[in-house]
Amino acid sequence: MIHNSIEIKAWMNFPKFMGNKVLDNILRRSNRNFGKAFAADSGAIYWDAKSLGLDHVEAFRLASHDVQNHILRDCTQSLMREAFAIERAGMAFAAKMVLLSDDLESRILYSQFGFQEASHYQAIAAYIPAEPRGLDEDPFLALLKDAIERGGRMSLTLIIQVLLEGWGLLHYKKLAKDCLSAELAEEFRLIVQDEAHHHGSGIALLDLSAMDTEERSLALQTIRSLLGMVAVGPWSIASILCKHLAPDDDPRRFYPELRHDEDTSLKLQQLKRLLLAGGAQSLVEILDNENMFLLERV
Repeated sequence: MIHNSIEIKAWMNFPKFMGNKVLDNILRRSNRNFGKAFAADSGAIYWDAKSLGLDHVEAFRLASHDVQNHILRDCTQSLMREAFAIERAGMAFAAKMVLLSDDLESRILYSQFGFQEASHYQAIAAYIPAEPRGLDEDPFLALLKDAIERGGRMSLTLIIQVLLEGWGLLHYKKLAKDCLSAELAEEFRLIVQDEAHHHGSGIALLDLSAMDTEERSLALQTIRSLLGMVAVGPWSIASILCKHLAPDDDPRRFYPELRHDEDTSLKLQQLKRLLLAGGAQSLVEILDNENMFLLERV
C-alpha cells in the first residue's frame, strides 16, 4: 500500500549514522563546514565572566582560577549545546514547512531556509568537542521538538519564526558581540543575517485567522510553556555555579547576584513585544489576562 503522507521527526539525537563516503564528499563540496563537526578543544572558553554576568557573583570572584575556568567551560558548553540543538531542529522545521507550503514563493522560501539551517548546524558543530547526547531531556529543547512535530503551518510560523527566531536574533547578537573567538563570532554574525530574514518573513506570512481552534489552542499552550520556562530564571548557569561552588545548595541562591528579577522580567517583555510585532494581539490579550508576562504571577 502506498502512503502519501509523512510523519516529521525533529530528531535531537539521530538513531543512526550512515557513514557514506560518497555523500560525505558531495556534502564537503557544497558546505564549507561539513566534516569539521566535533573536533573542537574540550577546554575552549568562548565567553568571559562579564558577558555571562558572573562578575556580579561573589563566590565566583573568590574562587580559584582553575574553578573559574571550569565554570566558564561548562557555561560555554551549555550555550553551544543549546545553539547546536536549535539549528539541528531548524532543519526539520524547514523541511516540514516546505511540505506545508501551498504557494510557490513559500516553497522556495523554506527550501532556502533548509539550506541555511543545515549550514548553521554545521558551523556550530565545528566548535563542539563531541556530539551532545540526551538533548530531548532538556525541557526547552523537548518543547521545541514537540512544537515542530505537532504544529501546523501557522502555529509554526508564529512560534518558530515570529517568536523564537526573533528572540534568537537578540541572543545570537549578544553571543557574537561578546565571543572570545573571532572565528566563532563571525559564524554567529552570519547566522544572525539569515535569522533576520526568517523572522521578517514570519511576520509577513503570519495569519492567525488561518488557524483552526485546535491549532490555536496548541500554539497558546506552547507559548505558555515557553513563558513558564523563561520565568524560572537563569537555572542553567545557576546550576553550573552550584556544581562547582556549592554542590549541596539550591541553585536559586545565586539568582539575586545573577539579576534574575531584572533580566528575566526583561526577557518576558521582549517575548511579548515580539508577539505584538507579529500581529498576535489577540493571543497577547489572553496571555496578559493570565499574567503570563509577569515574573510574579498572582
